[in-house]
Amino acid sequence: MRATNGATWAMLAGAVLLGGCGSNAKLVPAPAAPPAPPQVINRDLETYPQDAPKAALGSVIKALEAGRADYFLAFLLTPASRDQNIVKNGSPEAAVAKILEDPERLRRQVALFKKFLEADDVQEVEIEQGEKQAKACRFRLEGQSAFLQFEPDQDLWALNAHVGKPDPSAPAYLKEQTEPEAKTGEQKEVNSGQ
Repeated sequence: MRATNGATWAMLAGAVLLGGCGSNAKLVPAPAAPPAPPQVINRDLETYPQDAPKAALGSVIKALEAGRADYFLAFLLTPASRDQNIVKNGSPEAAVAKILEDPERLRRQVALFKKFLEADDVQEVEIEQGEKQAKACRFRLEGQSAFLQFEPDQDLWALNAHVGKPDPSAPAYLKEQTEPEAKTGEQKEVNSGQ
């Protein structure tokens, strides 16, 4: 018996190794090719600028509107937020799928991000990054305690999605803000510590 191609030869060699060529021999197919590596995503600062906090928030909006949750996860979140998202969901692919799984929720989230951008209420604050102090920028909406926080990541700005926690499904965010809510003393900052 002569093998006519590499695949047949591999099957025959496997059969010999697993029990010879007798009546009890089983042909074992050659192992499947390994899965393709994940697609490499390159940073695109021309399309998604991050040189300033407002530019980075605009890039978050643009990426999510374009369905580029992969780019959002890879480059527009702080490394800690990205890593927490991946660990929570089990893999980068699962984290991207989670972002995209509910189009209506994603639409509300983008609408909320646009409100933060249009409100143009940006405050610079000091935060701890490891053992050193750094500056961060917080976008706020009048009458709301939640905020969006952008932090420097090298020379670029990225969203820390684990502080401030604006939730588009909360009633305060779903209603149109035709009149500001009454302020009761100092605004509380939401920090989930995650």
